[in-house]
Amino acid sequence: MNVDKRQKILNTALTLFVEQGYHATSTASLAKKAGVANGTVFHHFGSKKQLINELYLSIKTELADNILPKEEPELLIDQAKLLWNNAINWAIVNPKKHLFFDTFTHTKVIDATVRQEAMNNILGFICQMIQKGQQQKIIADFPIELMLENCYGQYINAASYFIEHPEFCQSEHHRDASFKLFWNAMRL
Repeated sequence: MNVDKRQKILNTALTLFVEQGYHATSTASLAKKAGVANGTVFHHFGSKKQLINELYLSIKTELADNILPKEEPELLIDQAKLLWNNAINWAIVNPKKHLFFDTFTHTKVIDATVRQEAMNNILGFICQMIQKGQQQKIIADFPIELMLENCYGQYINAASYFIEHPEFCQSEHHRDASFKLFWNAMRL
């Protein structure tokens, strides 16, 4: 039962944080909307800050779980394209979660250590893929942190484009173009 309440709080927080903003969402309004006592929010998360950090990590984990392929293609470009398309598909199916990332990732609302944990631990396979490409001289040998930020920015923008223009979600031309823009930026 506690897991259900905890998840209900996370789901409600996602909706309210995206619709109203972090600062405009009180724990009392969040608890009321989730159908739990205000104390239940603090029992599960300790503070609103802890709640948004845990929400961020849980969504990053969900993203990672959904974009990792069952079988990895042999060529790095094929691996990258598969990850890219899986990530775009996830964003299209989860527009509210995508908007949450777009809104909060680069704010002080999410702790820097939490963002670092998400990138290094949860999405560490992306860092490994970039480093592998750098070793193979396929990907530009730029600082890894900068490369990761560039990847993230391109992903957020491409996913937003497809969410805002659903008529192009299944267009092979548009999908291919979004990946080529991403891949070519990595190869500078």
